Amino acid sequence: MADGEIRLGIVGQRSAVSRAAGALGVDDREWMSVAARWDVLRQSLVDTARRLAVTQDEAARLYGEIASRRGERADDVRRLAESAHASARRAREIANHFSHGH
Repeated sequence: MADGEIRLGIVGQRSAVSRAAGALGVDDREWMSVAARWDVLRQSLVDTARRLAVTQDEAARLYGEIASRRGERADDVRRLAESAHASARRAREIANHFSHGH
């Protein structure tokens, strides 16, 4: 998706919300306040998801090291590493989705 298409999508979303707000009797100043809060919350979500991905990647790395040293419970620890990798992937997907203004 090109940047222009992303911008048009964001403008379209905001226009739809603006029309809905107008139908509810919310004026433009209030709408702009809602839009600004949404942008702040969206960016906070993106930042948090990215930090979570880094943390989960580090946990997976540590679990991998532990698994290589522990023979009797290595399979259990490897499963924890796989779960941490999956969580990191999902967090990155969420960050990527919301970083594009969705």
